[in-house]
Amino acid sequence: MPVGWVKIHRKLLDSETIHDDWLCRLWIVCLLKANSKPGRFKGQAIEKGSFAFSYRVLSEYLGVSKNRLKRGLKKLENAGQISLKAGRDFSVVTLCNWETYQSREIESGTPTDTQVDTPTDTQTETQVDPEQERKNIRKKESKTYKASEAAVRIYEIYPRQVKKEAGLKAIDKALCFADEETLTKAVQTFAAANAKTEKRYIPHPTTFFNEKRWLDDWDSWADKTSSGENYARPQTKAQQGRYTNESIDSDIQRIFGST
Repeated sequence: MPVGWVKIHRKLLDSETIHDDWLCRLWIVCLLKANSKPGRFKGQAIEKGSFAFSYRVLSEYLGVSKNRLKRGLKKLENAGQISLKAGRDFSVVTLCNWETYQSREIESGTPTDTQVDTPTDTQTETQVDPEQERKNIRKKESKTYKASEAAVRIYEIYPRQVKKEAGLKAIDKALCFADEETLTKAVQTFAAANAKTEKRYIPHPTTFFNEKRWLDDWDSWADKTSSGENYARPQTKAQQGRYTNESIDSDIQRIFGST
């Protein structure tokens, strides 16, 4: 893993990246992960200013979905801050103009202190296998899912709050397809439509968001409520407690015929 420190130029203050908290965090992680010296990974040369990664491991490390990570890296690439090279086993990020901004030479307008190489710094850098890194992350990190603030806000207004961690994961996944405002309005409408519905008949948040039910016709939710229908599947006779000896005999004769 790279050691030491990196420089951040004040030009960042004039870029679009600084106004996007997620994108800024991703950019800083790229700076910190980039090799300060050439190294090798799975037999492939990784130049300084670059690093190898897998989308699965890096997304778990950052606590975001793979799709969100891909979109973020694509934005940085479109902004001319990085270049991406996809491979079969792993991908490589290369920071543009690495030498220009990370040079140790003293330049006008830059700090006068320099970094002193230590024995650790001068060793050839190697990178951890993505699969092993993923296992290490799972061991070190808490098992509690770190949901986004938007997911937490949406979960708190959902009319049935069960299986919280799975629900938050489903909401974060949904946020890859719709913005917070859209999902919030959908949940508020769904909650109002089911205000008089028993909780057990309201789908779990994982079901609602994984099945993208916010794309349903919202008017249909109100129609079902006003007509006295439940959103969930109707009860069977047994669930309703309406089975009697006569109804059982009737069902047996209907299925098998009279004897």
